[in-house]
Amino acid sequence: MLKGCEVAVYNPRLTREFFKEAMEDRVQNSMGQRLPMPVGIGKARMVNDVSDADFERAFVQWEALCKK
Repeated sequence: MLKGCEVAVYNPRLTREFFKEAMEDRVQNSMGQRLPMPVGIGKARMVNDVSDADFERAFVQWEALCKK
């Protein structure tokens, strides 16, 4: 949907290292991960305890879908 609206969905500065550092900061400053994940239009659910392997798979999939 975002790509269809010509909204940028990829930035080469979002590297694995940046992503990992951001997640570590999130855990330190948010009483755990507590990640909001979209589950529908205007709806989200809070997710906790996402594994490093899950993050890696998500990062790889995001790059495959969004990188030009």
